[in-house]
Amino acid sequence: MKLVVTCLLHLIMFSNAFSQEVSEESINTIYNNIIDAIGNSFPPPPKLNIIDTERSVAYISNRGIFIERKLINTLFKTQNFESKIAYVMAHELAHHYLNHNWMFNSGLGYTSEIGKFLENNSTDINQRKLSESQADLFAGFFGQIAGYNVLKYGGESLKAIYRSYNIPNEINGYPSYEERIVLLNKKREEAEKLNTFFNIGVAAFELKDYKLANLLFNEILKNNFTSREIYNNIGLSHLMYAISISNDLREFIYPVSIDIQTRLSYKETRSGEFSEDFKQIIDDAINFFSYSIRADENYLPAIQNLYVAKFIKSKNHSEREILLKEIMDLKMLNQKTKVDFQVLTMLFNNDSLKKINKLASNGTSISSQNISSKSSEEQLEQMPIEELIKELKIDDTQFLFGFERPFVRLSSNYSDFTMEIKELGTSTLYKIQEKFIIKASTNSINDIKLKGTNSLYKKDGVIYALFKGF
Repeated sequence: MKLVVTCLLHLIMFSNAFSQEVSEESINTIYNNIIDAIGNSFPPPPKLNIIDTERSVAYISNRGIFIERKLINTLFKTQNFESKIAYVMAHELAHHYLNHNWMFNSGLGYTSEIGKFLENNSTDINQRKLSESQADLFAGFFGQIAGYNVLKYGGESLKAIYRSYNIPNEINGYPSYEERIVLLNKKREEAEKLNTFFNIGVAAFELKDYKLANLLFNEILKNNFTSREIYNNIGLSHLMYAISISNDLREFIYPVSIDIQTRLSYKETRSGEFSEDFKQIIDDAINFFSYSIRADENYLPAIQNLYVAKFIKSKNHSEREILLKEIMDLKMLNQKTKVDFQVLTMLFNNDSLKKINKLASNGTSISSQNISSKSSEEQLEQMPIEELIKELKIDDTQFLFGFERPFVRLSSNYSDFTMEIKELGTSTLYKIQEKFIIKASTNSINDIKLKGTNSLYKKDGVIYALFKGF
C-alpha cells in the first residue's frame, strides 16, 4: 500500500512538473499568429528556433530568430505569459522587417550568440535608441493585431529578463534599462493613438465621409507605417469619393471591400490627398490598390477593389467586356461576386432588364439592390442628430464651446492635425477639425426607433454618428 501511495505521489509530482512547462507547439502558434498579422512576404519571415543555451536570451541572425527555453520558462511562471513572449518575438521580428542589420547576432539583452555583452560602438547610441523604439512600436501594432497586448506587458518582460539573466542596467553603447522602459511606454502611447486614428477612419468611411477617412488613414502613413490594409483603405477612400461626386456612377453600388483590421509595417511612403481631377482620383485609387497587392499578392480585398476601379475607369462597352473576361478568369474571386460584375456590366451597357434580373439572382445582395427600384443602399433606421444627443444625455454645449476638461488631445507628429476625445460614460465624443463623431453602445439608446436623416454606422453593438458642429 505504501509503495502504491509513493508511486502515486511521484506520478502527481511528475505531472505537475510537466504542466509547468510550455510546449514548443504553443510557442510556434503565437509566433505564427504574429507572422500572419504582419501579412508581408517580402522579405520572407525568418524561421523560429527554440534553443537550450542559457546565455543569449533571444537574438536574430541570418539563420532566423532564436529564443532560449530558459527565457520561455522564466516568463511562463508569470501572469500574461502569451503577451510577454509575444513581445519578445514581435520585437525580434521588427528588427528583421525594419532591416536593422546591426542587431544580427545580438539579442534582446544586448548579448552575442556566445552570451557575451556587446560593447561594439560601431552604431551610434542614438541610432540604437531609435531602432529599439521603432522595434517596440512595430511589436505593439502587430502584437495587438495578433491578439496580444505586448506593449502593456513589455516592461514586465524586460524586468524579468534583466533579473533572470543578470543583465547590467547599463551597457556601454546601448540604451539603459530605464531608457528602454521609457521608450517602450512612449511607443505604447503612439501605438494606441494610431490605432484610434485607424478605427475612427473606418467609422468615417462607413459614414461616407471619405475625405475624413482619407485624412485619418493618411495620418498613419505620415508616421511612416504602411500595410496592405492601409493602402487598400486609402485607395478605397479615393475610389468611393470619386463615385460619390459622379451623378452617373453613384446610382449603383459596387463590390468593394474595406478591411477593418490593420497590420502596420515600417516603410517610407508618399501620403495621398484627393485630387481635383476625377480621372486622377481613380488613378490614385488604382495606385494604392497596386501598393497593397505588392505587399501581399494574394490579398483579395485590394485585388477586388482594383477591378472595381478599373471597371469605373473603362470608357466603353469593349473595354468593359475585356475587363469582365479577366474578372471571370480570377480563381480567387467567388462566383457570386463575379456575377455582381456581370450585372454591373449589363447595366452599364443598357442590356435587357429581364435578362439582367435572371442573372442577378445568382449574385450577392449588391446585384439585387442594383436592379431594384428602391434605394441602392441598405439604410439603418435613424433619428435626427439632436434627438440622438438628447437620448444619450449629452450636454450639447460640448459641441458649441468645446469639450469640458478633462479630455484627451491626440496630435499629429507631422502636421497641425489634432483629434480631441471626450469620454462620457456610455458614449465617447471625437472632434476632428469642425466635425464630430459620437460613439455609443446600442444599449444606451433603449428601444427607441432611430428615424431621421443623419447617417449611422452600427457594428458589434456600437453605433457611430457623424455631423458638423452646430
